[in-house]
Amino acid sequence: GHRDYIHKGYGVLIMRAFLRDHVFSDPRVDTCIIGPEPKNTAAIRTYEKAGFAWYKDIQLPGEAEPEHLMMLHREDFIAD
Repeated sequence: GHRDYIHKGYGVLIMRAFLRDHVFSDPRVDTCIIGPEPKNTAAIRTYEKAGFAWYKDIQLPGEAEPEHLMMLHREDFIAD
């Protein structure tokens, strides 16, 4: 994001609106999974604040860095 807007809490608001309006607005979607790099602690913290929880770390073939899979179930998502 633009430097004027980072570390101000906007990421959580944007993520929750995206989940509400696009992901969980589809009744067929029960779970959302996201895979930030483990070193991206700012993103991981934002996803945690949005309701995601760690699922597992995986190493994809051909990728230098692992992915820190995080999961959010519809029943755990509390829409604003």
